[in-house]
Amino acid sequence: LERRFSDANPTAKRKSKLTTVLLLDELDYLVTRTQSVIYNLFEWATNSASAMLIIGISNTMDLPERLLPRVHSRVGIHRINFFPYAHADIAAIIGDRLNSLDAFDAKGVELCARKVASVSGDVRRALEVCRLAAQLAEREAIDNQASAPEHVTMSHIDAASKQLRGSVVQRAVSELPVHQLLLLASALIVQSSTGRAE
Repeated sequence: LERRFSDANPTAKRKSKLTTVLLLDELDYLVTRTQSVIYNLFEWATNSASAMLIIGISNTMDLPERLLPRVHSRVGIHRINFFPYAHADIAAIIGDRLNSLDAFDAKGVELCARKVASVSGDVRRALEVCRLAAQLAEREAIDNQASAPEHVTMSHIDAASKQLRGSVVQRAVSELPVHQLLLLASALIVQSSTGRAE
């Protein structure tokens, strides 16, 4: 890649006038302590011989501000903000995914859409709530010796939302004694200052 996209490759200009478009989704996952991967990618894009265009997509609004100055100087930022989905949009997307299945109570879908829209507006989160609610309804039907659940109701959506609100790790950390919390905090400080996970 270095040869292909650097000025050191004199044949790159002659080979093709095609532009390489690199679409990087979830770009915020490439932000590390050194940011060397992002730096190299944007460095290649600044070379005149590379004919490379980078489009980065991030779920964090402050990604350009979190970049190191050496990386930020390589980025020609043209920011386009996509706002979170409103509850009506989320309900329509869930309805589209359900494809006229009569599995979810309409009020349950509305509750899910409103809960997720009030926190993040992330459709993936809403679909995760619906998936977990369907599993809870199925488990409830099995416990009651029913062949299949009647509907995924508001109570299933509410229970699923509460379960997803705190992850297993969050619950485990919240129950740690003070000394273990101090040890964990120290390990995180060392990791963030050295960039090493060991």
